[in-house]
Amino acid sequence: MRLFILVLIVLAGCARTVTPDTYTLRSESVKFQIIEISDLFRERGVKGSVLVFDEKNNQYYSNDYNLSRKKYIPASTFKIANTLIGLERGLLDEQTIFKWDGKEYENVSWNKDLSLREAFQNSCVPCFRELARKIGVKNMVESLDSMKYPGMKVDRENIDQFWLKGDSKISPLEQVDFLKRMNIKGFTLKPSTLEQLKAIAFVEESAKGKLYAKTGLSMTDGAVIEGGWYVGFIQKEKNRIYFATHLTPNDTETVDFNEFAKSRIDITKQTLGFLYYW
Repeated sequence: MRLFILVLIVLAGCARTVTPDTYTLRSESVKFQIIEISDLFRERGVKGSVLVFDEKNNQYYSNDYNLSRKKYIPASTFKIANTLIGLERGLLDEQTIFKWDGKEYENVSWNKDLSLREAFQNSCVPCFRELARKIGVKNMVESLDSMKYPGMKVDRENIDQFWLKGDSKISPLEQVDFLKRMNIKGFTLKPSTLEQLKAIAFVEESAKGKLYAKTGLSMTDGAVIEGGWYVGFIQKEKNRIYFATHLTPNDTETVDFNEFAKSRIDITKQTLGFLYYW
């Protein structure tokens, strides 16, 4: 495997005050560094941004801060918020089973009854559409407001798909901010909710820590890939490292679905590895 060289370019005036547009305002100084990872994108035929935040050191890294502020449909990354709301409102628990509706889906992993963790890990769209309908518009809006999850446009017509298509949008920067506030109790959750969410979102463990994450993939009605997400955090012994990656294919006509889906995770993990976080 070709060895990539990570170049850190410290921005002029590295420590500065952040005044984001639509997420929790911060008054303390935050450090930013540019990371040069263009080879990772070029060899996979994709473009986009990777945003990493080191909580202990109050340090952001990204290859493109402008793209990290750009808003995109959340797709299945919204399953994090959807799950939290379901747990908080007593509609889900660790014993929840989503019953298969009998339809034959192209994603064969959906064609059976699924536990909550299986539905989350297999990104079961019909399962979480069902959950959103049970939550309902009023409760969904109230919960999103209380968690300050930004950019969602919810009404009776789109309650079971607003995160999949339409005008709902969130940026990588906002994704990271939401996960940070979730972990530091920046909004009210039952004591058990966060631990249940972490059990559901757990991916793997290494000597570097425990990885919790969710993928997302947005597509047009014509099944053309619009963009792909990988968001989450690494729980270390005395620190947490957050990340939000969003990619788009350079050529939507020739993109290989499986390779594009894999690239979201590969690019994120390689970037975290370059930064010695994974």
